[in-house]
Amino acid sequence: MENTNTSGIPSWEIELNSRLQAFAKTTGIGEDTVRTVLATIGIDGKTEQSLTIIDNPEFLPMNDLFEAFVDSGLTKKALLRIAVPHLRGMTHLGETSNSVNGEILKSIKDIAESNRSLTSLSDEELVSKYDDSNTEVAKILREKTHGRTCIVFNKDGTVNKSVSLELIKAAKKQQTPDKYSINGKVVRTYRVGEFPFPPLDESPFYSGIALVNGYCAKSDTQWNGISHENRVFVSLITGNLSKMEMKKIWKDAKSMTLDELKTEYGEAALTYEEMQANDTLPKLKIVPGANPTKLDKGF
Repeated sequence: MENTNTSGIPSWEIELNSRLQAFAKTTGIGEDTVRTVLATIGIDGKTEQSLTIIDNPEFLPMNDLFEAFVDSGLTKKALLRIAVPHLRGMTHLGETSNSVNGEILKSIKDIAESNRSLTSLSDEELVSKYDDSNTEVAKILREKTHGRTCIVFNKDGTVNKSVSLELIKAAKKQQTPDKYSINGKVVRTYRVGEFPFPPLDESPFYSGIALVNGYCAKSDTQWNGISHENRVFVSLITGNLSKMEMKKIWKDAKSMTLDELKTEYGEAALTYEEMQANDTLPKLKIVPGANPTKLDKGF
């Protein structure tokens, strides 16, 4: 799953960079050399799969690391043993001085210095403050969970605190899944800093076309100020509508109540009432199938 954020680098890559920097520093091997050697054993750093491989000792056994870094003469056994917990995400790395986003991280560090109280908050208190605008809280949670998936969202977009806290506790010590079962229902889990896209309003005239600030470019109609019920009703008016017909229907939707629309468009009214009785009315919402949104990567 590829994810985007405002600075262009996904959360998993920030975490991977942080681990590789700590590993390189501890072993005394140059970071470029570390990346080159890892690439030869299947960890190219280009996809989230690299972090998954590193996290799991079955995918990346200790013997493979000894062969790649010790047998080759790049470092000593003791140094490798000290460095591997950094690579696995089993230690609290904190800040890294040469991060990809050094300037952003420095800004966040300054914020942390001026507001140290956040670092003393419990996991529950941090989750209560967690949202897509609080980068400092996200930074603390991401470091605690080693960039692993641990956040679950409710349908309304709010954080499911109880389940997220369970996963945060687990993520501190072990790899966590990208899906989780809650009362028999499977839901997606997110890394700290990743957020699902909110649903988009759909054009009443064109299925699958999202409104942009209420505007449908294909029909040249603006739906801001028109009730959701009226929009749903309009979507049930069938036929090969011309642009002129769409404009008339749109104007009616702006000026009429739902009952008046039902009187004006009898066939659509019948469909509306049948679907309403069966709870199958269109939602006129588009849930983006693309990637989740993210915070600025400065955490």
